[in-house]
Amino acid sequence: MPIVGLGTWITFNVGGDAVLRDECANVMAAFFEAGGRMIDSSPMYGSSQPVIGYGLQKLGRPSTLFSAEKVWTSSATAGPTQIEQSRRFWGVPKFDLVQVHNLLAWKAHLQTLFEMKAAGAVRYVGITTSEGRRHDLLEQIMRNEPIDFVQFSYNVVDREAEERLLPLASEPSPKRPRTTIPSWLTARTTFSICPEITSAGKCIIAEARIAVPRLVGHAVR
Repeated sequence: MPIVGLGTWITFNVGGDAVLRDECANVMAAFFEAGGRMIDSSPMYGSSQPVIGYGLQKLGRPSTLFSAEKVWTSSATAGPTQIEQSRRFWGVPKFDLVQVHNLLAWKAHLQTLFEMKAAGAVRYVGITTSEGRRHDLLEQIMRNEPIDFVQFSYNVVDREAEERLLPLASEPSPKRPRTTIPSWLTARTTFSICPEITSAGKCIIAEARIAVPRLVGHAVR
């Protein structure tokens, strides 16, 4: 998985403006041409989802896409419907990754996502937080739930993750095998969504649009 991914918060929320939708499609074209794969969105991001779908259709639905989406609703029962609507906006057969956005109703949504993964309806499951919030709870989930991805704040201004969350990525637990954190990460390199993974573990996606792979048992493909 390439280091650089494409986030869509604000920038792809252009509504029905035909000119701006084409500009977003052009950004996606340049992204794929340069070897990019992961595009990330959320129902929280306004019209970003259908704009992504428009761009994918215009570009002939590139086969290299790694689709990363989120579920974002306080209603446990509304999760599956929201995920399906997101999938239709994108126009993909299924998502590569769906994450619980900002820990909202996380217990119920994780259960839904685990069931979807078992049924083959999604490849990977994760959970997110942002702006340095609720790291205690995120750490608890990382230790106790068999998630594939986590997303949190990690950048040149907010480096709290170096103290607890990143070290946790290398610790074994009954839920996952031991992970080796790449040396370029422990050297505090700044990067973007999901670089290539070379060892077992979970994928850690850190803001702003930053990731370290940590998938259970195999590489992100």
